[in-house]
Amino acid sequence: MTVSYFHLANQFVQEGNLGEAIAIYRKAIEDHPNVHLYQHNLGKLLVQTGASEEAIVNYDQSCKMNPKSAWYHYDYGIALVEVKQYAKSILVLQEAIALEPNIPEFYKSLGEAFWQAGQTNEAIDYLKKAIDQGFSNSSQLYQQIGNILLEQGQVEEGFYYWRKALELNSNSSEIYVQFGELLQTRNEIAEAIDVYHKAIKLNPYAYWSQYKLGTALAACGQLQEAVIAYQKAIELESGSAIVHHYLGHTLSLLQRWEEAIICYQKAAELAPNSAVVYQHWGDALMSLGRWNEAVGIYRKSVELEPHSLEVQDHLGFVLAQLGQSEEAIAAYVKALAIDPNSEVVNFHLLEVLQSSNLSVSSNKNLPEIEQCYRRIIACNPNHLEVYRKLLELQPNDLDVYLQYGQALINQHQWQDAISTYQIVIQRQPSAQAYQGLGDAWQGKAIFDQAIQAYQKALEFNSECSLIYNNLGDALAKFGQIKEASVCYRRALELAAKQHTLVV
Repeated sequence: MTVSYFHLANQFVQEGNLGEAIAIYRKAIEDHPNVHLYQHNLGKLLVQTGASEEAIVNYDQSCKMNPKSAWYHYDYGIALVEVKQYAKSILVLQEAIALEPNIPEFYKSLGEAFWQAGQTNEAIDYLKKAIDQGFSNSSQLYQQIGNILLEQGQVEEGFYYWRKALELNSNSSEIYVQFGELLQTRNEIAEAIDVYHKAIKLNPYAYWSQYKLGTALAACGQLQEAVIAYQKAIELESGSAIVHHYLGHTLSLLQRWEEAIICYQKAAELAPNSAVVYQHWGDALMSLGRWNEAVGIYRKSVELEPHSLEVQDHLGFVLAQLGQSEEAIAAYVKALAIDPNSEVVNFHLLEVLQSSNLSVSSNKNLPEIEQCYRRIIACNPNHLEVYRKLLELQPNDLDVYLQYGQALINQHQWQDAISTYQIVIQRQPSAQAYQGLGDAWQGKAIFDQAIQAYQKALEFNSECSLIYNNLGDALAKFGQIKEASVCYRRALELAAKQHTLVV
């Protein structure tokens, strides 16, 4: 009867009917629950059907029934890895090695289990042991170790293992392409180009090798050569959207817009749901001033990827060129919803709001214009022209004057900073205004005026360590060393006090 169960199950397996084979083994276990081979074989079939969770129950039983079987433990350990029970899989695979210490496959799988568990050093150790035990000719294993070492920052040793893999599999174009891709990710572009050429020499009919060569050539600025590589890739495989796209992008960099547009059109035919293809197509049309066509293409890109800041901005720009100001504003507003601090988008929105079609003096647009200015300042606190524009709209906003004064100081425009702080002081004197005025006078090397300004600042805020420190600097430069020392000591006392309060 035992032979009958094996015979029936194997027959169903050979026919590809795993479900029936599983049913046979279930029946066998029901009739003969103590036959460990039934448990093991059922586990193997369950793994093949993707039922690894269920399989580990049978594997566990088979190991308990036959604890001396290394292969039972090995299969059990592999199933545990598949269900991500890494800690347990490590223990089971270690037991397999203890039972049969000379099987390299056991070491390899244990190394992979350690890697999955995040125990990198142990993973490398066992993968190396797999090589020592008999996998010394496995290029795949050398690649695996090389990748782990590189991820751990052990670059020299990682590349040693990769190059060993190349030696073992020197006739494979695929491994050269993989190595080239690895070199590219590490910005070793020159060597990557050499490696891709070797891959092409081994297999001149692989379009992917030509494509990857093109990307490497483009990365180091050899755009004409990259175009040739992409074109060769297309000759070998005309149905690859990514190659048409990259060729179009490289032609765009060369300002060969018409040719680029043809490539983008083909890429869009092959990958109609790629937002970035439509974006670059729109960019090429925009570069030629073909605004109407660009609008349609950008709209398609936005439809596919509504959260692209760049495309929303470009759509707004071409709409503005067509005089469709309201629609342009709507596009820019959507862009700012994605990133309200985009300086570029805020400037583009300002241009539309300030255009002849939408008068700056219009009460309708003043709030939007003001908000644009404020957002630009938030992005770039030293943008002097924007401060001036904002102050034209809000001449009584003293906070803006104070920020403007600091921006002027940052750019060493001392006299304008002095004038700005004096305006604030005339309207509403404060410690901040006098301190800024002192900084500006000190920047201009007029130290007596700086001293007076800092002293006035202390009348408004006598607990500010920075004012005392800056006053000390001015006094020291003015030759009043004793007075400067007093200020420095007071600055240190206040700074220590403030630190204690914070702690």
